[in-house]
Amino acid sequence: MHFFTQSSLCLPSLPYRYEDKDLLQNRPPLQQAIVISAGVIANLFLSFGLLLGSVATTGLPRPQFSDGPYVMRVVEKDCPAARAGIQPEDLILAVNGQKVSGDEKGLNGAVSLISQSAGEPVELRLRRRGEEITKMVTPRINPDTGRSSIGTL
Repeated sequence: MHFFTQSSLCLPSLPYRYEDKDLLQNRPPLQQAIVISAGVIANLFLSFGLLLGSVATTGLPRPQFSDGPYVMRVVEKDCPAARAGIQPEDLILAVNGQKVSGDEKGLNGAVSLISQSAGEPVELRLRRRGEEITKMVTPRINPDTGRSSIGTL
């Protein structure tokens, strides 16, 4: 039986010995873990530094909300919104005199004000192509949900 050795394979002699105490494989496990994790930790510091540099030079992004929620579309041709003359791309500024914002809270507030006035006319202040207009619309009760709606999304 013949075993290959370093000299029989014509490999150059290695510059170190495997039993050298300075080799990583001969170090205690804690030291091995520290050396191996050093690269990961360095990458975390580098990415944090790049993020900090980006924020310092360009600033944090801030969402720009409109003055109110937009009417995306009118659901039906015979819905209360269509009968009142509300069109897609109209910007809702106020519902019954209460101003609504363009963020999610403002949209939910507008929906809540409209759904609470079942059968009662609702005054909507809108902006259409830069011009402010007022429309009166009477919500109807949706039989599926039991909530008042004017038929827009």
